[in-house]
Amino acid sequence: MFFDFLNDNNCKSYNLKRMAVPKKKTSKSKSKMRISHLKKKLATIKYVEDKKSGELRRPHHIDKTTGEYRGKKIINPAR
Repeated sequence: MFFDFLNDNNCKSYNLKRMAVPKKKTSKSKSKMRISHLKKKLATIKYVEDKKSGELRRPHHIDKTTGEYRGKKIINPAR
């Protein structure tokens, strides 16, 4: 076969990592059930209160009023 050289003991430095492959096709029902649980979780957008300004903002996003992210100035806020 073409890949016989990979099974050779002399070629130990060449390692192939094999991907995980599902044994069976996921049914429409199972995939829709999985997606429905994710949609509930993603539907609610959570906000956190900014420590300096006290305004609500999305977590892991730049504060639009100050232009800071994690205490560092990233952008100049539009006024």
